[in-house]
Amino acid sequence: MYSRSVLAAKQLWLSNTRMPLRPTAFRASNPQISIGRDWFDSRQLSPLRRFPDHGFPLIDLKTKVEEEKWPWYSSDAFYPARIGELLHTRYRIIGKLGYGGHSTAWLCRDLREHKYVVAKICENTDISVEREVLAYTRINSLESSHTGSFLVRKMLDTFEINNKDQKHTCLIHEPLGMSLETCRYCFPGGKLSDFMLKPILKHLIVALHFLHTEAGIVHTGMMQRGQANRRDR
Repeated sequence: MYSRSVLAAKQLWLSNTRMPLRPTAFRASNPQISIGRDWFDSRQLSPLRRFPDHGFPLIDLKTKVEEEKWPWYSSDAFYPARIGELLHTRYRIIGKLGYGGHSTAWLCRDLREHKYVVAKICENTDISVEREVLAYTRINSLESSHTGSFLVRKMLDTFEINNKDQKHTCLIHEPLGMSLETCRYCFPGGKLSDFMLKPILKHLIVALHFLHTEAGIVHTGMMQRGQANRRDR
């Protein structure tokens, strides 16, 4: 929700500051070619990439990074994803995007649909992931014309990953842009102008209205990184 609102505000700002362009006539030298969906469906799986295993600095195994610094972190609870790993015989891990208190996020290549996706891999002790999957399933099942339905990210796929007799739930989403928190630091003092903030808040309220009135879902836990604390659930 945040990323799409940020992009919309940026586009609005550009449209107001862009110099007027002269109309230019354009004629295609060749007739347009329409490619149907059947052509894309008939494509073979994307070839597997070969990732380098040298030529970059290595981190000492004893050095803790990112989610490993959480006081509750356990290597047995988090899934040890690897660059180049193939998930669910379909999603090839390209790189790490981020992490949270109970999951990690990875940029993947969907070898079947030939596009990039994000894999959220939850820790095996996360008891809230079942509610999250149910919420996304509910949202995906709705056929709504509500504007807010286009501002809420959908779940493209979900499956379980086995590791050491433990199961990790994985959710597949479409990639988004920068978060609102990251966007703030692109401006002096880490503050958004009213011009940027107003459309973001408008989109946020519209998205929440859709969740409340049509999906029957209450969104909670909106906290910036650094304010989130481990809670007993």
